[in-house]
Amino acid sequence: MAGEPASRSAMGTPGYMAPEQVDGREADPRTDIFAFGLVLYEMTTGERTAAGVRPQLDALPEKLAHVVDRCIEPDPENRWQTARDLNAEMDWAAQPAGAAASPAQDGFTATRGLSHIWGLAGWLTAVLAILAAAFLYLRHPEPEARIVRSTILPPEKTDFAFGTNYGSLAMSPDGRRLVFAATGEDGKSQLWIRSLESSKALPLEGTEGARLPFWSPNSRWVGFFADSKLKKIDTEGGPAIALADALDPTGGSWSDKDGGTIVFSPVAASGPLLKISSAGGATTPTTAVNPAEGISDHSPRFLPDGEHFLFATVTAAGRGGLSLRVGSLSSTSSKVIGPVDSDAAYAEGRLLFLRGGTLVAQPFDMKVLWPTGEAVPVAERVESLVRPAGIGVFSASTTGMLAYRIGAPASSNSWQLTWFDRLGKQTGTVGEPGPIRQVRLSPDRKTLAATFIFGAGRSDLWTYDLARGLPTRFTSGTGVNLNPVWSPDGKTIAFTSPRAGHFDLYRKPANGSAPEELLYADGKTKIPYSWSPDGKALLFGTTTPDGDLYVLPLTPETPGGPLKPVPFRENKFYESAAQFSPDGKWVVYASNEAQQAEIQDIYVAPLSRPAERRRVSPNGGRIPRWRKDGKEIFFVTPEGKLMAAEVRISEGAVEVSVVRMLFGGIPTSSPQPYDVSADGQRFLVTVPVASPKTSEPITLVQNWSFALRK
Repeated sequence: MAGEPASRSAMGTPGYMAPEQVDGREADPRTDIFAFGLVLYEMTTGERTAAGVRPQLDALPEKLAHVVDRCIEPDPENRWQTARDLNAEMDWAAQPAGAAASPAQDGFTATRGLSHIWGLAGWLTAVLAILAAAFLYLRHPEPEARIVRSTILPPEKTDFAFGTNYGSLAMSPDGRRLVFAATGEDGKSQLWIRSLESSKALPLEGTEGARLPFWSPNSRWVGFFADSKLKKIDTEGGPAIALADALDPTGGSWSDKDGGTIVFSPVAASGPLLKISSAGGATTPTTAVNPAEGISDHSPRFLPDGEHFLFATVTAAGRGGLSLRVGSLSSTSSKVIGPVDSDAAYAEGRLLFLRGGTLVAQPFDMKVLWPTGEAVPVAERVESLVRPAGIGVFSASTTGMLAYRIGAPASSNSWQLTWFDRLGKQTGTVGEPGPIRQVRLSPDRKTLAATFIFGAGRSDLWTYDLARGLPTRFTSGTGVNLNPVWSPDGKTIAFTSPRAGHFDLYRKPANGSAPEELLYADGKTKIPYSWSPDGKALLFGTTTPDGDLYVLPLTPETPGGPLKPVPFRENKFYESAAQFSPDGKWVVYASNEAQQAEIQDIYVAPLSRPAERRRVSPNGGRIPRWRKDGKEIFFVTPEGKLMAAEVRISEGAVEVSVVRMLFGGIPTSSPQPYDVSADGQRFLVTVPVASPKTSEPITLVQNWSFALRK
């Protein structure tokens, strides 16, 4: 993304800025003439002009209206081109009615005398005063404001929560308030708002567990994600309001278009951005993922026109990384800008994004929606998050205020495989810390399959020898590979990958003796969950708006024919994480049936009669696992507590008796953060390795772009 050097495009008083300044284009003397026309109008009429609104000139004397009208032409080519031309026009306008025509426009003749509106003496006096003011304005522009730096510390007895679960901070558009997540001594998180006119941040009640906050255009409402929902809350008081499902979000942005529109990413793994009225209602796609170019869209940020927005696409398999694009509310098509290392925002006529660990700014022309110069550094070592995809911890207002935090880059996110007993006591670790997610123990519990997530668009499967704690790469090392599932004999691993543009099902020998084989593809995103004990079928789910569950027989109906899945749960609810029972006759799964997508619960049903389901969890649950003898079902609550439910199966019926908590602290940001030993006495958990404690506060920079104009 290269071009011309940064310009002085955003200098001047906001109410008098010409269209080219607002759009971030190059300014020249004609820009000053535009501002002078507005000043001249206000001094003559005593009325203030509204920013961005062309004033009505009926109240002005005819000659003066002619001068002002051409001063405030939106296109600089149609304005008076120089101060000399303008001064000549002002001299002409001050002449009595009947004088010569305009020197800059032959054929113009006054049709009424100025004396009909003012006395000649008063008019000449006013003109002289205006010319004096214009002389001072055009030759002595408003002094540059100073660059002012300050810092914000976390609220007392809390820590900033800029991590995997919480996302970034957000500066209000008016530059007066900052919203961020913080965790208290009890480990619980919520949003806080800090007014820049105050020394104290205040908690925003009703936002417990919230992440990825963003502001409404009027700086009054905050949008955020919690409980698998997109929500909004009035910062002046009132409860949080759920707007839409968002099971694994990566960001949102709010426009005042059409009375208020929110664009958001509901699912990290795949799919387009959705749009919804800020009042609620149905969601519709506002981007279209092209399988040849990308696999999922993330982190939208509206541009000033409220119609277009920036967003990042995780690029297609084999390339990895993020691509910055510009989308539109009126079309699902988008324009590629170029590769980036994070999401991007627009402020002060520039794009802001991360390149490596450096926050950079690049001039951006709003008229053509394209960069116009080189990216230059703004701040070094700015913190970033590996998940949600490519989130930089920075935000900018429309008033020249920038907020960011210095910290570790996304690649430093690290997790340790750790064994716990039923009381939550740590009993050992496996291997070294790394970017480890999605753990699955082999049937004999001697080997582990895990997903290593290296960043946006890059993940691989690895296997661990548990006795020695040594990992071995299992997949090819390019693109995205997720969700390992063992065959019952431990000889094969199934997984999902978008190698052909969609997340399809693959299988490969666990010892790596042969390449992977495409198992099933149908144009949808599919996630493998469980292999039947007899080895004849695979349970998988889809990530359509209503996630469904299917059983895939691994033997075709006719020799050489295609595999055909059979629906297990196909309805309007979102159902996931299904697991065959040890005898293969039952299936445990998570569904939002009871609580309408705000949270999932655990259900168990006969494989042959899925409608005869029985609810297991009393207050939410996900990621179910069976004990090998089928007498317990384990699951995780929305708060990260590991639960154990005693079950008894007899004569085709299941009975759930005691449900007890074992221990807390299970990560909620991963779809498979734990697995269980055969006897149900030990649990292997991915535990986040805390970054070294730093005293780094949030840094605020007022008038940050002024440093780029020197």
